[in-house]
Amino acid sequence: MLTTVLHPAERPSGLPPLLIAHGLFGSARNWGVIARRLAESRDVLAVDMRNHGTSPRSEVHRYPEMAADLAEVIEAQGGLADVVGHSMGGKAAMMLALTRPERVRRLVVPTLRRWPMAMTSASISTRWRRWTSPASPRAARRTGGWRRCWTMRACGPSSCSRWISRPTRRAGG
Repeated sequence: MLTTVLHPAERPSGLPPLLIAHGLFGSARNWGVIARRLAESRDVLAVDMRNHGTSPRSEVHRYPEMAADLAEVIEAQGGLADVVGHSMGGKAAMMLALTRPERVRRLVVPTLRRWPMAMTSASISTRWRRWTSPASPRAARRTGGWRRCWTMRACGPSSCSRWISRPTRRAGG
């Protein structure tokens, strides 16, 4: 199981925990200040992704396996979580939302745009099909399954908490 740093809620509100997945070459410690700030009303879990920090090392380092690692952490914490993922962690979180949507209540993937994108597994699935479809006009230019628009950047704690508390937008709406 992934190494998990728990930041307990200062004033528990009954919300599911917030799981934070870091980017490539990052660690749970990178999110310490933000996680403590977000832990005002809910438990916040920051994880060391596989092959990072103090988490176990593995020969396999693919998004489906990283998503399964995140699902294992969520199951150990009660089975449902809001998830924030940055860069590699965001891609693993999106894969988690696609493969285990019953584990993700809300997903926030901070992007290169000025605001984070709050998505449901349905909207991720729609976008994934659009980007990976052989009929897509972008297919000839595509270098991999995840397009450049899926790259992420870190956001401040007030930005993340604002998006986590907002109602999730539905695909096509």
